[in-house]
Amino acid sequence: MVIDPLTAQEIIVTAALIHDYVTLDNLKFNCIALHEPRRCEYTAFCDGTASPPDRRAFSSVLRDGTGQVSEAVVNLRSMQVESWKDLQNVLPVCENSRMEDVARTNPQVIKLCREIGIEDMSKVYFDIWATSIKDRSGLNRPLQRVLPYYRLSTCDNQYAYPLDFHIMAHCDTNEIVSVGVRHPGDKQMPISLEEYNPSPQYLEGSYCRHRSKHSGITEPSDTSFQADGNEITWVALKMHVGFNDREGVVLSDIRIDDPCEQREKMLFNRISVADITMPHRSPGSMAHSPRTKYDCVGAIHSLDAVTVTTKGEPLLIKNAICIHEEDNGPLYKHTNTRDHSVVSTRHRKLVISDIVTIANLDYAFYHIFTLDGMYKLEAKLAGTPTTSWPHQPGGLDGLGTTEPHNHPHIFCPRVDPAIDGPHKNIVQNNIIFLDGSAPGSKLVNTKKAPPLASSHCATSLKANKQISLKKPSGSLPTKTGRSI
Repeated sequence: MVIDPLTAQEIIVTAALIHDYVTLDNLKFNCIALHEPRRCEYTAFCDGTASPPDRRAFSSVLRDGTGQVSEAVVNLRSMQVESWKDLQNVLPVCENSRMEDVARTNPQVIKLCREIGIEDMSKVYFDIWATSIKDRSGLNRPLQRVLPYYRLSTCDNQYAYPLDFHIMAHCDTNEIVSVGVRHPGDKQMPISLEEYNPSPQYLEGSYCRHRSKHSGITEPSDTSFQADGNEITWVALKMHVGFNDREGVVLSDIRIDDPCEQREKMLFNRISVADITMPHRSPGSMAHSPRTKYDCVGAIHSLDAVTVTTKGEPLLIKNAICIHEEDNGPLYKHTNTRDHSVVSTRHRKLVISDIVTIANLDYAFYHIFTLDGMYKLEAKLAGTPTTSWPHQPGGLDGLGTTEPHNHPHIFCPRVDPAIDGPHKNIVQNNIIFLDGSAPGSKLVNTKKAPPLASSHCATSLKANKQISLKKPSGSLPTKTGRSI
């Protein structure tokens, strides 16, 4: 299909065409993903009024050792690079293992570790986090912060023992820009001689397993969804499920069968998670296969994903996307108080999910559809927070009590609505209190008006402000006589 994810062969071809175009040996690939056709081209193809758009690939590449990041679009039909753009002040992707080797052999880092009794540098580990392109250490260029940790063995939890210094590095040139203690003049926190790991197999005596019995999800009559390649049908819903390096799961052409009007209605052109802003990398580049039976349960259907290595080679992620159903409580229930007859139906939901791991943190994204017409995106955070020692001026009273870093986790959903067609008016709904009544009164009405600026679209709990999409006048009315 036109919007199916790139195959492994298409990734190989794209990387080869880019290598031939720039004739450089020091290229590193950040991503190679489908460059989706323009909406008008794809719509014309779906309507049968145009031929299929050319398959194209988008790639972000880095010239190793220079910090230069470029973006390219490759036409997979004509086998040509159609566009090439060099970017400025872009933070390159850092390979953690390579920077760990650089940091472990740095004389300043070794000196600080020896001051607190660390002689074996293989027991020192480093997490690398993006900072910004602002002027740091007198250099106006993208830098990364390198956080050091210590563990006694490979079974130890490194985040229990942060080291009391910090590193600024330029990963693309393998350069340690600066090394320093958090608070000059204070003593560093000493290392611990005790291992710590909170995993169940290491804390067996602390878990009361008998209190929680095993539960499962079974569907004796098979699932209510069917899969045909990347096309999923569930009850009256149909959608295309894709995947790319930049966004992870991508849902496209989400539509519903309307039995009353006997036609399919579009709901959304496209839904994805465009970014995890802390800042991190693109969600899709950090997805992985489910590791345990608890990552995705029930009668599941899985889809593989193909991403790219820094060498431009395809990387297969088995079962990266999990599709399953869950019970969702009662959908409708009513008891007739006159004859005590009862009508009750069960609710259910379709869940399409993937899991990404970013160093110490794991994010699970769940795209949820329910029988009452609702779509919801859930993001669940797990893993271990990054840690540091609390500052104790002039002393070491904080030994044994680490503290997590305080920072927000911001997700950016990307939603392209098309509810029953492409043309919509944005309407802002506000609660208006009548006759000077106070909040909480029942004397209220709603005022509908188009927002004059994007700043007016901010939600307000006090005014119960909501944003809705409305078809323009002249559209097909509903049974109530109102426009959709």
